[in-house]
Amino acid sequence: IRKINMVKKDTRSLDAVALEVAQKINHSLVAQKGDLEKDRDARLMKVIMFCLEYKESEEVEKWLLTPNPNFSNQPPMDLINSEYATRKLMEVISFYQKRNIC
Repeated sequence: IRKINMVKKDTRSLDAVALEVAQKINHSLVAQKGDLEKDRDARLMKVIMFCLEYKESEEVEKWLLTPNPNFSNQPPMDLINSEYATRKLMEVISFYQKRNIC
């Protein structure tokens, strides 16, 4: 399990931090969901774990929920409705993070 290297030196696993952020964002992360909801939750976790490589959990949560002009004023979380859209979102995140402008 990878450890997260955050400014606060959080020693929890990346998975644990990502799950905490996902649960704050999406209170419906519970067992016995339909397949589409489970897929969306998996994509949400993937995006959160990717974002946690760049930002702290509170920043990730805020960023995912805040309307963003780069995404037609939609919150990034609204863009994870398909695997394709999720991959594109992660490409954009990577692009901006490499340039320190996100």
